[in-house]
Amino acid sequence: MPPKLKEKLFRSCMTHECKQMAYFFHDKIQHQNADIGLMRKMICALNCSMFEPGAVILEKGREVESVNFVFEGYANLINTYKIKDDMGEHEYGYSIRIPERSWFGDYQVLMDVPSTWCMVAGKKKGAENSNMIKVMNIDAEIFRGYINEYPDFRRFVILRSTVRRAYFNYRMKLSSFNEYLKEKEKMMEETVENYDKSDIANKALGERDSA
Repeated sequence: MPPKLKEKLFRSCMTHECKQMAYFFHDKIQHQNADIGLMRKMICALNCSMFEPGAVILEKGREVESVNFVFEGYANLINTYKIKDDMGEHEYGYSIRIPERSWFGDYQVLMDVPSTWCMVAGKKKGAENSNMIKVMNIDAEIFRGYINEYPDFRRFVILRSTVRRAYFNYRMKLSSFNEYLKEKEKMMEETVENYDKSDIANKALGERDSA
């Protein structure tokens, strides 16, 4: 079968899959496009998993065994960040939404590191009949093998995933420090308020004693 006809047949049969993974395969800003051969291999290797809202898709600290693509609904990446000061350790929770047509796990699989985030299934929009979240995933070894066959796109995927990882961590740290500063501000206000009350009480006692 001629390559162009093969590509046309593939796109017509896998229209939905190509659409749901378009952001992974094509980056308009960086002008990067995956080879049709890679697209075909990866889409044909996908496995389907269904999750109820709140179900854990990937645990924090665990080895990432597959790259997960959100096909229906959304997922949340959940993490905690700790800030130490002279009063002890403060821990803050943070969550990032991974919408439909997004993914998670490519950095961890390619760099062979455990996940520092917990991936949890969210809710499906307008889901009166079914709340199940659809996640398509590809085995880590298969993903690595296919990506390694296309060195240029592999370099781009590593660069993009590194930037995403840094952005997620930056957002978490920024949110945590904002919460930390709010707590400190509240503590200072309470300290000033308590001091003022104490000062008023001392003045009242002094006036009573002088009387």
